[in-house]
Amino acid sequence: MDSFHKKKQGQLGEDLAAKYLLKNGYTIKSKNWRYHPYEIDLIAQKEGVYIFVEVKLRENNDLLELWETVSKGQQQRVVTAAHEYLLMNDIDCESRFDIIGIKVTLGKIAVEHYEDAFCA
Repeated sequence: MDSFHKKKQGQLGEDLAAKYLLKNGYTIKSKNWRYHPYEIDLIAQKEGVYIFVEVKLRENNDLLELWETVSKGQQQRVVTAAHEYLLMNDIDCESRFDIIGIKVTLGKIAVEHYEDAFCA
């Protein structure tokens, strides 16, 4: 898959994840927030907790669970960016790191939300 299609696929996954979060009572604070080379797909808030979300979309039946596709390196980059987001916005509150997996199989979409998927 070329970079254009990967980017479009990523945007689709992030849009679906944002809709899922909104439907479940979250407020979206930011999409694709960047700190130097790092990016956080979605930043949400619910009940005073800031949630930093990594989104994964797959269009086939991979044997791996979607949460397993987020490497330790990716996790560390999200944690670093989240720390900077909180500092830059003078936010002092509870936070967590979630993964939202979107599986598309035979035209059907399934959303899997892994709360507290990794730690700072």
